[in-house]
Amino acid sequence: VSQSRYTRRNFWKCRRKIYTGKFAQQERSTSGGNRQNPKNALINSQMVNKIAIVGIGLMGGSLALQCRKKGIAKQIIGVDENPDHVSAALSMGLVDEVLTLDDAITTSDVIVLSVPMNALVGLLPSVLDKVKEQIVLDMGSTKNILAKSVDAHPNRGRFVATHPMWGTEY
Repeated sequence: VSQSRYTRRNFWKCRRKIYTGKFAQQERSTSGGNRQNPKNALINSQMVNKIAIVGIGLMGGSLALQCRKKGIAKQIIGVDENPDHVSAALSMGLVDEVLTLDDAITTSDVIVLSVPMNALVGLLPSVLDKVKEQIVLDMGSTKNILAKSVDAHPNRGRFVATHPMWGTEY
């Protein structure tokens, strides 16, 4: 028990040094001091060139909003079949452009699938068929059926199963 306490204490000491010590000062000085949160300095240094969000409704739009706010990607591409979602996302500045699914897959570094689960089970294998170096994420709420649908897929290593932490409309 004392060993684990010692390890945790050292972990938090090191973490504090990273955010308040020389590293944080160097990050602030190289960024011109305009970052509001030192954690964003770490995020912005690992910015993605292009992220495609397939399904820019409530959950996909929320993700696009946070990606824009945090500066996660240089360009956000939207993919949606609903013209109301497309026009709303473009007018609110959530996405930079809207492309077809095939075009978005070929031009993006990260592809986020934010569609209902019944569509996601069929969409994920077809997207994995088309990716080469891209990372594919999902925002579905359940994983059992989804994991089984791509279990033996040759590009399974390109898929990261995630769980959304937003989407309720209250």
